[in-house]
Amino acid sequence: ENQNGLLSGWLIYPGRSQKLNISGSLKKDGKITLRESNPKGKLTGVFNGRLSTDSTIEGTFKKATNSKVLPFKFYIENEY
Repeated sequence: ENQNGLLSGWLIYPGRSQKLNISGSLKKDGKITLRESNPKGKLTGVFNGRLSTDSTIEGTFKKATNSKVLPFKFYIENEY
């Protein structure tokens, strides 16, 4: 969900059943920062990327527990 540049939502990794919360911001230049946290609110990672098109976000993900950086690509789905 995007409310005036403040983003919120959730994600589920393939093979997992636990929803993780994501929240962050979308800048006017298309840059996005999302913080991922477990249901108890503990930070599990950070996504830094850019809105590539109207329906994709691409960038890098860094886990909170180590310095490993991985690429990511989100496909945005609208639920009505």
